[in-house]
Amino acid sequence: DTHDSLTDSFNASSISDGGTGQATISLSSSMSDGNYCGASGSGHIGSGTTTKHTYVKDLTASNYVVFAGDTTANTNQDYGGSYSIFGDLA
Repeated sequence: DTHDSLTDSFNASSISDGGTGQATISLSSSMSDGNYCGASGSGHIGSGTTTKHTYVKDLTASNYVVFAGDTTANTNQDYGGSYSIFGDLA
């Protein structure tokens, strides 16, 4: 998938495609545990009134999963988003 790339990737070592609209981000330095905060951002892409969404889930000490989707159709979609995590390194 051409959307699976990292830019300005502090502490992110790699990204792996998990299917349409889903990817796993692996961390260069592990967090102390999976109890950290993930934040995401998305915007409207293209014309029309489709609402896009992104979210972060399945946090572990060494990686987390990100999703992007189409709220109107309630489906995962491949498009860009921005993701951040906040917590303590191990």
